[in-house]
Amino acid sequence: DDPERRLLRERVMGAMVGVGQDAKTRKRARELAAKYLGVDAAGLQRDAVDPNLAGLVMYVYGEEANAKDFDALLYRFDNARDEVVRGHMLMALGAARQPDVAARARELVLHPVLKANEGMQPLQLQLHGTETRRDAWAWLVEHIDELMEMLPPRRAGWLPSAATVFCSEADAAATDALFRPRLQQMAGGKRELDKALEEIRTCAALRQAQTPSIQARFKP
Repeated sequence: DDPERRLLRERVMGAMVGVGQDAKTRKRARELAAKYLGVDAAGLQRDAVDPNLAGLVMYVYGEEANAKDFDALLYRFDNARDEVVRGHMLMALGAARQPDVAARARELVLHPVLKANEGMQPLQLQLHGTETRRDAWAWLVEHIDELMEMLPPRRAGWLPSAATVFCSEADAAATDALFRPRLQQMAGGKRELDKALEEIRTCAALRQAQTPSIQARFKP
């Protein structure tokens, strides 16, 4: 297929497995991810999946992973040397949604199996998942001082942007309370905190302004 058609396929499939939660498409995505991982073969089968779809199908695979799937995926990740493959596997690990598996995904942030440039990705993915967002934030609050010690100041400066997934004044206040006392340890942290607070409060104001009309439009 030509590049435009392949890009369209990726976007349509992404909408179907994400917003649409289409069971048939998600099942197919998991099947493709299993082929990619070589679950029933001798090893990784990169050619089994269009490169444009590999990240997407691995994300779906990770979302539905049980403890056994997670263990197998973590083993493959630890032994992967190709950066693209590692990226796809890390996306799957961070996408975990089952509560016990998601808890393990968050703990990967402090795990030595991750490289320095990979360390925060599981937390980012957990924060972006609607089912795992609050637990991920609670984990961040609990482990903030460990993270501050582990991360160089430049990377620590990114942390306030993690809160931009939220959309209420209460969340803005909680974000400010968590990060403002630690700004001295965060290169560029004040700028990132100010940006995050503005984004959260803009979202909150927009939601407050538009919610009544949306509710009226969809009222039975």
